[in-house]
Amino acid sequence: MRLRNVHLRRIQWALETPSFLDLDITAEYYYHPGHKEKVHAILQELDQDPESLNHYFESLGYMPLGRYFEQLLFFILDRDPYYEVLWANQQIVNELGITEGEIDLVIQKVGGEIEHWEIALKYYLQVQASTDHNFYLGPSRKDFLAKKMAKLYEHQLKLGKHTQVVSKFGSIPSKLFLKGELYYPKSSSLYRPQSYQEQAKVYHHIKFEDLAEMQERSHYFKILFKPDWLGPYQTEDPSILRNFREVKIELKEEFSHLYRPQLLALIRIESEQYVEFERYFILPKDWPAEPKA
Repeated sequence: MRLRNVHLRRIQWALETPSFLDLDITAEYYYHPGHKEKVHAILQELDQDPESLNHYFESLGYMPLGRYFEQLLFFILDRDPYYEVLWANQQIVNELGITEGEIDLVIQKVGGEIEHWEIALKYYLQVQASTDHNFYLGPSRKDFLAKKMAKLYEHQLKLGKHTQVVSKFGSIPSKLFLKGELYYPKSSSLYRPQSYQEQAKVYHHIKFEDLAEMQERSHYFKILFKPDWLGPYQTEDPSILRNFREVKIELKEEFSHLYRPQLLALIRIESEQYVEFERYFILPKDWPAEPKA
């Protein structure tokens, strides 16, 4: 299904790309016969007349990528006849009036089943050939996979057992709606993390000094900034794309003021659209070490 509207494409990606981890608590969006086809029909109808959709997301203003990702999910859940949203971003408060956390979602399915969902969107780069979650680092170096999973299991998912939740809904399962991408060193053997999802796509990162190997792979390139990390990038406007020489200059400029990997899309023409077919994180010199003064 080819959608023109960028928000709808991101919604489809959120629902249909597999989580990068295979966990027994994974929240599977589609659960009912004909469910996927119904959602596709909703997305296609919205794509025909996207004015109200665009206005809705524009009215939200700027927000961090993770919060925008939540809003994409909330948007389709509100229109999906197979779900009813009972709670969204619900504060959990103890007997002393102290906020202990926030429940992302409590949803009810057609059969009456109620579930607590925590939503997570993460991008990690493997920095050592290991299955250990400690060696999957976020681009900002402030987060890593082991830390995130510990927070989810030890705090966020446990909120589903809080007395405030149980008194309203009874005992309900807590599940994780986890999406994102893992990036591996392109020049090394592949070591996937513990509990990896076999269906998840494998992505790679390369050093800036090795960028020349990308030169013959495409005529068009684009540095992707959030929220364009969500799903394959596409555009009708070739003027915003760069050739290899131009994108190399742009990467140098980005690294000169921000010591952080940059996400680079390789683009090709498909049916009069310019569509991403590969993406790589490009690493600044010596990343993830501190830059030299």
